[in-house]
Amino acid sequence: MAPGVEIHLTGAFQVGREAAKRMIARGRGGKIINIASLASEVARATIAPYVAAKGGIRMLTRSMAAEWAKHDIQANAIGPGYIATEMNQALLDDPKFDAWVKGRTPSDGGANRRTWFGVTVFLASSASDYVNGQIIYVDGGLLAVNMIIADDPRPAPRSARPAALRSRNGRVPRPRRSCSA
Repeated sequence: MAPGVEIHLTGAFQVGREAAKRMIARGRGGKIINIASLASEVARATIAPYVAAKGGIRMLTRSMAAEWAKHDIQANAIGPGYIATEMNQALLDDPKFDAWVKGRTPSDGGANRRTWFGVTVFLASSASDYVNGQIIYVDGGLLAVNMIIADDPRPAPRSARPAALRSRNGRVPRPRRSCSA
């Protein structure tokens, strides 16, 4: 099995299963919070095992919710965006990739590890007792406006894109729409 799958998916499954056993035995329910990723929703080239594992986290979280809700256990996940961590640092140190992420993220909040602490507190508290099987993305809105993340900074050949979507420079143009009247 690929290391990414073993660490990210099998590890979450085993820890979640053991935690649920103890929660069921004590009879008071509880909270399970998995760590998803933008890769739970969309793929990016060169990281197939990670994408497979994080896609698995999405469905594992939903399965845990379906199976353990009757025991008052809520299973949810947090989906961080590109946050400065050891795993993402090389990407974020690449000026081209960093500009690519910032250019696709509506919020300009400067994400860091503390960015998702509030969501963690919410999911661990009684305020989320009726939230189950969900992924809450803390990504500055990146997924909300970019359904395709796979267009990473290395553009695909012109022939790989439908003619209707190509601009003069070969990139897919971003829609310029606003919710305001």
